[in-house]
Amino acid sequence: MKRLAIVVLVILPLLYGGAEVAAAAYAEGVLAETAARYDPAASEVSADVSFPFLLDFALSSSVDRVVLEIEHVDLDRFLADRVSVVLLGVHLDRARTLSRGEPVVESIDRLEAVIELSANEVSKILPEGFRFEFSEGGARLLGPGTETAVTFAVLGPGTIGFESASGPLPRGIPSSWEFSKIPLVACLDEISLEGGLLKVRCAEDDPPARYPPDVGAAPQG
Repeated sequence: MKRLAIVVLVILPLLYGGAEVAAAAYAEGVLAETAARYDPAASEVSADVSFPFLLDFALSSSVDRVVLEIEHVDLDRFLADRVSVVLLGVHLDRARTLSRGEPVVESIDRLEAVIELSANEVSKILPEGFRFEFSEGGARLLGPGTETAVTFAVLGPGTIGFESASGPLPRGIPSSWEFSKIPLVACLDEISLEGGLLKVRCAEDDPPARYPPDVGAAPQG
């Protein structure tokens, strides 16, 4: 009897651990596949759910953290190198999740997203002959008779602007632009230059309960 109890104590954790790994892997596959269907242009999509996925779902019908990363995301005027989305406090509809055999999101406590854009993509806002150049030292605007350092800033809901460090911009150069196809544009909080990429950050409490969430469009009422 004692030996049987020892065997049970050894086997049960192994069975539970295997079930956790299998359940998490399945959920991640479904979430990544769903995200890929939303954006056929995406070249690579990955999802990661927090551990323990199965136990959290059984106890509270929720997942502490879901991370989604999508490469080459179509943002209308731009093709983002990468969009990273972190969902915190993802609450699932237990009945529909069980009946469908896949995660069905009921509500989300918080969304944090980072959109990464290359200099070539951001240069699409400029007239022909002008371009941006990004480096660890900062950003520069280059063009006929022009070479000036520039800084970027969030000007308002969905609006990004930049200015020259050496005075007015050349005539015909737009000093700002709007994201028209990025969900949650109203929550754009910060823009920075890191690793040769322009990174636009967004954070939103109680975002729309959609998965994958719209990373860029105006909030739905």
